Amino acid sequence: VATGFGIVVLDLDRREISETWFLGSGGSHTSIYDIAFSADSIYAATAEGLKRISLSEAHPSISDRWSTVTALDSVTVTMLAYYDGTLLCAGHTYDPLLLTLYSGTSEILSGEIRSIHVGAGRLAASVAGNVIASGPGMTDLGTYTAFTWGTLDANDAVFATDGTLWVAHPWAGIIGIAPDGSDEAHQPAGPSSGDNSYRLRSFRNRMMLCPGGHTSTYANTYLAPNIYTNTGTDWRGLDLGNGAFSGMYDVVDAAVNPRDTNETVAALWGGGVARYTPPQTPKGLCIHTQWADTAVCVPDA
Repeated sequence: VATGFGIVVLDLDRREISETWFLGSGGSHTSIYDIAFSADSIYAATAEGLKRISLSEAHPSISDRWSTVTALDSVTVTMLAYYDGTLLCAGHTYDPLLLTLYSGTSEILSGEIRSIHVGAGRLAASVAGNVIASGPGMTDLGTYTAFTWGTLDANDAVFATDGTLWVAHPWAGIIGIAPDGSDEAHQPAGPSSGDNSYRLRSFRNRMMLCPGGHTSTYANTYLAPNIYTNTGTDWRGLDLGNGAFSGMYDVVDAAVNPRDTNETVAALWGGGVARYTPPQTPKGLCIHTQWADTAVCVPDA
């Protein structure tokens, strides 16, 4: 897990934090913006540059064991993705809102890059609201600019295994664009006025939507913690009625446990990391936190 002070390693068997890697100079704290894995290496985009370590390294917690990738020394890399045997890096040289996507040292595209995601063998890059799709060898698979209701204005995007492009939209909710070009907007009931789509993740052959963010920067008003999952066009959120999330803020990201695909962990804006698993009875989605003995559940279709 990339954090503002280092990399936190979670033990998925024991369900606990096993290590914390401080990658700053001399083992000091430093911000980790993103992490990517190749077949033999771990890459970390840090405030002190792009770093790499072999997956076979016995002591990755020792910062001196990490090497600095100097090819992009002049670039502050903030996004990583490993695709088609190549490390892709997005970063800036002066304006953090204007990023350039690199394949090695070659510039692929530049602009307001909001996200890069690999899914179903394709790369989706959200750039200035459009989604640029690429295939193996960075072949151009087209640019998505609009849907039925207007401009795409994508905050995030990812391809599903059936070829559908799922897009997080600032006011239309979540948009599914089918391979034939048809589209449909889904608007799960948000926890505050104005639906918000922040992160998309695959979940048990469905999509998972994290509202994320906050409703008012000036008033410091954060969204209630929630996650939505879909069955067809039906979206359901967590039942927050039992107070398990009392005093916590919104869910900004989530990931499926690769060793147990029935379990998902979520990052809360003000509450650390939570995990949720489907209960035995009734069928559904439950979330447990280290601060609460109770679980928050939503029925599963």
